[in-house]
Amino acid sequence: MKNLIILIIGYMLLSGCVSLEISNENEGSPYLPTTKQCIFNKIKTGMSLQEVQEILNSNENIIGYKKKSNTETFEKIVIKNPYRSEFIYSGDDQYLINYYFTGVKNPDGIISDEELIPVIFKDKIVIGKGQDYLFNLKHQ
Repeated sequence: MKNLIILIIGYMLLSGCVSLEISNENEGSPYLPTTKQCIFNKIKTGMSLQEVQEILNSNENIIGYKKKSNTETFEKIVIKNPYRSEFIYSGDDQYLINYYFTGVKNPDGIISDEELIPVIFKDKIVIGKGQDYLFNLKHQ
């Protein structure tokens, strides 16, 4: 019994205290990891489509690994950017929207809109980025 009490007291002393700190590291976006946020912060209004492609295609989007059949080796599962593209029209103006993969938020096997960031181009020049900008463009 005495040994049990000493063991419990020893455990309590060794376990210590734990505190959690909430960081504002990703203050600009609650969804983007820091490295992805830094990459997307490089995209500025007035940049060409080619400049954006050079910045965003410089990093592989590895989301996992799968075993190669009949071997003991693995291959990367890579998401290419832009993940998807579309054109929208407003009056006589045509806009290209490239959706770039930012990372897995919910590992459910589906790439959702919250895992993509739209970059909006007019005449192959960036005019804006992000869901808010795209929403405003579609509803003007």
